[in-house]
Amino acid sequence: MLRSRKKKNKKRTLFLLFLISVTLGLAVCETPLENLEGFLFDLRTRLKPTSPVSTNIQTIAITKKTLKQLSSFPNASQYNKVVKTLIKHQPQSIILLKHPEKT
Repeated sequence: MLRSRKKKNKKRTLFLLFLISVTLGLAVCETPLENLEGFLFDLRTRLKPTSPVSTNIQTIAITKKTLKQLSSFPNASQYNKVVKTLIKHQPQSIILLKHPEKT
């Protein structure tokens, strides 16, 4: 009698585990995981240590204040003067964007 009870309890336990696993499987399949993925990505991004900022890259911008001082947008000779000054410092490269807000 004790053996038959153990078998019944074991069958019930297996049946309950089966039902729980099927229910969880259906719940996961029917749940949009994009929200969870986005949350986990945000969390991972926030918790990731920041890498040190390189001081090897410098940005030189033509601001509204610069335009007021020049009274117009810089011409080719002014650009040439800036590039020659930069070359004296032996940069690895120079990238010139004439109208970065339009790109």
